[in-house]
Amino acid sequence: MMADKVEESFERYNPQHPLPDEIRKMEKDKTVCKYCGVSYLIHSEIKNLENRLKSLEKELERYKGLEDREAELQKEVEALQNQRGEYEMTITVKEAAIATLSNNLKNQEDISSRLKREKEDILDRLTDADKSCEQYREKVNRYERGLPGIKFSLHQQKSALQDIHAFMEARDQAMKEEMDLLLSHIRTSCEREIKAQEKLTEEKNALNTKLREIESKYKDSSNVSSEMKKKFEEKEEHIKNLENVQYENRHLQKKCSELEGSIEKLKRELEESIAATRGLTLECKQFKDQLKIKAQEMEELTANFRKKEQNLDMASQKVQGELRRKEAELVAAQKELKSLQYQFQEQQEQEESVSQKISRTINETKDLKELLTRTNEEIAALKEERDAMISSHQTRIEQLRESFKEKISDAEKWPQRLEDALRQERDRHIGDLRSLEQRLKESFIMELEIEKQKYQEMLRKYQSGSKTSEDMLKAHMMSMESKYKAEIDDLQTLLAENKTRAKEMEAALRREIENLKSLIRDLENRLARIDYENEELVNKLRSQLQETHHDLEGTRNTLEMKDRELLGAKQEIGVLQETVRKECEERMELTEALGEVKEELLQMKKPLGGEWMPQGGYSVKKPSVGTRSPRTLSPARLPNNNKHLPELRESGAKSVMKDEIPHRSSSVPSSSQSPRPSTSSGSRNKAFSAPQKEYTVTKNNNLTFPKDMGGPQEVGKPKATNTLAQNRRRIAAILGRK
Repeated sequence: MMADKVEESFERYNPQHPLPDEIRKMEKDKTVCKYCGVSYLIHSEIKNLENRLKSLEKELERYKGLEDREAELQKEVEALQNQRGEYEMTITVKEAAIATLSNNLKNQEDISSRLKREKEDILDRLTDADKSCEQYREKVNRYERGLPGIKFSLHQQKSALQDIHAFMEARDQAMKEEMDLLLSHIRTSCEREIKAQEKLTEEKNALNTKLREIESKYKDSSNVSSEMKKKFEEKEEHIKNLENVQYENRHLQKKCSELEGSIEKLKRELEESIAATRGLTLECKQFKDQLKIKAQEMEELTANFRKKEQNLDMASQKVQGELRRKEAELVAAQKELKSLQYQFQEQQEQEESVSQKISRTINETKDLKELLTRTNEEIAALKEERDAMISSHQTRIEQLRESFKEKISDAEKWPQRLEDALRQERDRHIGDLRSLEQRLKESFIMELEIEKQKYQEMLRKYQSGSKTSEDMLKAHMMSMESKYKAEIDDLQTLLAENKTRAKEMEAALRREIENLKSLIRDLENRLARIDYENEELVNKLRSQLQETHHDLEGTRNTLEMKDRELLGAKQEIGVLQETVRKECEERMELTEALGEVKEELLQMKKPLGGEWMPQGGYSVKKPSVGTRSPRTLSPARLPNNNKHLPELRESGAKSVMKDEIPHRSSSVPSSSQSPRPSTSSGSRNKAFSAPQKEYTVTKNNNLTFPKDMGGPQEVGKPKATNTLAQNRRRIAAILGRK
């Protein structure tokens, strides 16, 4: 009881007048009594010894049961290693799945190229159909141009026939009247023969003259009838020509039916391609779902792995002797870790730069595709403008025809004026056609030059960007570069095809203009030749032409439907390409996440304990009691303590190196002890000195350090002697996997 009271009095004792620092810092020989050998500062020394005893007791209580913990932690480490192997297997499986997806992508690209080729074939067929339709239109226009002349000639022929019939009827009536008169005269003459023979002779002479006149008239009528027969023969020849035209029209109708059959075949092929694309989209969706599920599993596994690694790091501690023997190895390992971290950071930067380049190339390819679509739209607009101009010219020609009809009806007696007007209109029409040709050529050439310059600039940018790619990531990015090169080749081929199409369009326009000129000449020649035609044949031709127009409109509608279906297929292909790009981006994100996990593992598996090295370690040394060797405490990482490691490295190193606990020089072995800083010049001759407290002991027997040291840190029992070699092997294996 007395001893307890004395201890409490010692503990509660607070000197009112503490000794100054000068007396405390005096040498021990000066503070010790010469007679009894007791120091004058024995009270402060006893207090320091009591504090150290308490701290040592707490540490001893903490070190109890560390062997069992270490065995459990080793078991957990083995289990985690097994899990790591399983994770590696899953990663290989996912890489195989990614390879299959890449193969599917290649197949889809082949299908898209095949669809593009089919589309080009369809477009060629459409151009052929358009050409045939234009030819039919030209023929119809020819027939329509010839119709008014034919009608006019028919009206003239009808009027001539009516005049002839009227003339014949009048002649018959005149003949009948004259015959009646002759009979009456003969009767009267017979009665008067006897009375007036002289008068009969005179009458006979008059009758003879009249008969001669009638015979001359009869001869004239026979000549007229022979001329009419000749005209009828010419009409029969014209009818035969019309029958030939009908035969040609039937042949053209057969061609239209054949074109419709080919269009139906193309429709079937399009439906088959659409079904194939739908199946591919379903497969892509399934692969996406599988990738999402596997990504979630990977995230869960990585979270569990981090937790277990943190628990392992909390339990991983080492003995003082092992740390003293292997300080040099730790320094080398830390240097290697530094170099590896720098290499890893450089690789991450390179990967980021490569991903940026990939995104740039993707954007450039998108821009090129948009430019292609724009050019196609502009070409379609030019075609529509051409059709509109042709239709406007046709309407203008029809208006001119109507005006010519009116002029002809007004001035049938003025052929020279009509010929002059026709010549003027022909000259105007030729001038308009030439101006149209020049405008179309100039606009088309300008657009082609602009497109060429744009594509050349884009290709130069892409080539200048691809030259700056680094040698370290060539093997990894060869597949992506090959894909983009293939796309650029496709674009170049499309440019070449557009150029060839432009040339073909120019040639076709020239041919069409020449055909129009030849048609105009043929029409002029035919207008000079054609005189009479029948209205029934013209009506039949009109009905047939209307039927051909309806058929052509039906074919146009079907072709427009096919164009829409092709656009839908293109959109589906674009969606598939976007999904594949997103999957590639997800793969890159997964690789980056795995790199971050590996970096965290490397940070967690750094060698623990010991003095503060250039990376920021620290050591806590205790004075030797009796014959015990000094022991060094090693820090253990807590789960949420990874963020404070750089602060420990930077700010904690100097403070801990300055605030080390002094110890006796006689207890430190000279062979294994590394050089350490001293607190003061006169501390060698002292038995004990007052240390600065660097940590506190919690209720759970854990050592916690101040905020400058990076937050709470736990001190545990060390592992076996071969743990450092195992850590080295693990680090080498992780770096080899990278």
